[in-house]
Amino acid sequence: MPKKQVILFIAVIYAILFSACDMGNFESIGSFTVKKQKSCTVVSDGIGRKFMLVPRGEKAPENTGGATVIYTPVKRVIAFSTCDVSFLVGFGILQEVLVGVTREKKDWTNESIRKAMDEGKIVFIGDSTLINYELLKSVKPDIVFTWNAAIIPLLEDLNIPAVITNAQTAMGLEAQIKYVKFVAPFFHKEREAGVFSNKFLKTVEYIKSKTPDVQQRPSVIWGDVYNKRVLVEPNNAWVAQLVKLSGGKYELDDVEGASCLEITIERFFLAGRKADIMFTYRSPKTGINTKRQLAIDNPLMASIRPMTSGQIYSPKEIYYESYHRLDEIMLEIASILQPEVFGVPHYEFFQKLQ
Repeated sequence: MPKKQVILFIAVIYAILFSACDMGNFESIGSFTVKKQKSCTVVSDGIGRKFMLVPRGEKAPENTGGATVIYTPVKRVIAFSTCDVSFLVGFGILQEVLVGVTREKKDWTNESIRKAMDEGKIVFIGDSTLINYELLKSVKPDIVFTWNAAIIPLLEDLNIPAVITNAQTAMGLEAQIKYVKFVAPFFHKEREAGVFSNKFLKTVEYIKSKTPDVQQRPSVIWGDVYNKRVLVEPNNAWVAQLVKLSGGKYELDDVEGASCLEITIERFFLAGRKADIMFTYRSPKTGINTKRQLAIDNPLMASIRPMTSGQIYSPKEIYYESYHRLDEIMLEIASILQPEVFGVPHYEFFQKLQ
């Protein structure tokens, strides 16, 4: 097919898709999109798959332009990511809609989740890489929010829609702030999402307003070493961008790509020799609570500057369950980098390794 015809064909498909509902506002959220109309909402997930969200009781258009129809509000959901679960908490609907997770009860800090798991209302369906599909099917989810695109064919065989909630590139700060607006239409919580997003944006503006004249800017790296594999947050990740806004310097500013991006050990050590502060991925449940324990577990890290004379912080479990409290997380990171500007950190989300 000639190139012009291909372009025309794609244009027609998109025209059909977005004209199937009433015209409305379109919002891009990193790799995600949301188009809200009067009669439905069309969204695209992290790998560009389209979903048409139609209110329950309404009839879906005959021609959906290839989008998967989902009737909303979704009543039964399985969520792989703690980020998505946290927004269900924020929306106040966790116990109403969440029926399955990929973390065991012992790994959750949220008492509502732990209690619901005791009562059998929320089911552990297996580790995210080792799902019990019979159990998954038995809880009868309307939808599965997952980061694992490999399970799409298996869920299609079960006639269960899967929405991919991560992307090929790391979410920037703006996308992370607005991601709640992608989740919200599935549950008719757009108003609540707007409140969250505005609160997050105001926090960013506050942080920006306090740091333009800061002279002493600590150098920061965010990542870890696992069996000689180095995984880091790239410069386009929201945490890296926040570091720079909060009066810090990001030492991996030349690295770009996906979250938890693998880089060479040489590049990591180059940054590690300059860094004042390091944020790891390891939570205290891994048994790493001191610098010494971290150095014993991974001798390759023993000589980096944050280990010898700087600071190292690890995320507490509550950090991963608190994306609906992103404003508080951002302020804690800012206070770690600039305590004289933002006050002494409360250490609710991070632990300082001694």
